[in-house]
Amino acid sequence: MSQTSYQGLVPGLSNDAYHDAAGVSKSQLDAIANKSPLHYWAKYVDPNRVRKRTDALDMGQAVHTAILEPDLVDTRIAGMPKLDRRKTEDKKTAAAFELEHAGKIILDEADYLAILQIRDACHRHPVASGLLARGKAEQSYFATDAETGETIKARLDYNHDDGNMIVDVKSAEDASPYGFGRAAANFRYDVQSAWYPDVVEAVTGHRPRHFVWIAFEKSAPYAIGVYYATPEQAERARQAARRDFLKILHYKRLNVWPDYADEIRQLQLPGWVQR
Repeated sequence: MSQTSYQGLVPGLSNDAYHDAAGVSKSQLDAIANKSPLHYWAKYVDPNRVRKRTDALDMGQAVHTAILEPDLVDTRIAGMPKLDRRKTEDKKTAAAFELEHAGKIILDEADYLAILQIRDACHRHPVASGLLARGKAEQSYFATDAETGETIKARLDYNHDDGNMIVDVKSAEDASPYGFGRAAANFRYDVQSAWYPDVVEAVTGHRPRHFVWIAFEKSAPYAIGVYYATPEQAERARQAARRDFLKILHYKRLNVWPDYADEIRQLQLPGWVQR
């Protein structure tokens, strides 16, 4: 599967085009850190791979649009009225609605109302609202890594016009300090605080000084938390990102993609069992 190559800041690039473009992203680092090289190959290298659209993916893109580009909600998203698809008349209504809104993300009525409420929660928050001002949303950056010559990339949720702050928006079951910290550890959000500034600096020559997350809960009342990584956390994350990046390149150059083991290993039980 051939991939389009870009360099620098590419304005107006769609989310799908960004993911299909050449370059190593933070998501790719996670794929090889959390699973085997074989899993990475299946997701990013396999020439027959198919990226499926899911309801969760559509909901994620819709809520990002609502928060980051609220003026575009009506042109990109539509809320399907509540219908009974078992009824012939409602089936016809649904088909006509989908035809009228072709090209948009179509959500059911409840999800559409939820993204509007999440948008409002973020934009009335005394801190989050200020962070989502004086910048641009969904910016795609592509650079050449100085050490390896490989393409690296990052898609920033929101970047301030002065280049000094990156804002990332995250959904959470629990946006409290402890809850979001646990999610950040599980999903390696901290790696973003190192990888994104590295890519931006490689493109612009200027390193953003701040990286902030706006975390919103997925259910009412859609509580908000705002968090940053310390310099020590960002440096540890940078080391992890570099390790995973070089691991990807290692297996790409070998063109060998092992799974978990090529030998019989001792069973590893969790610590609570042994205690």
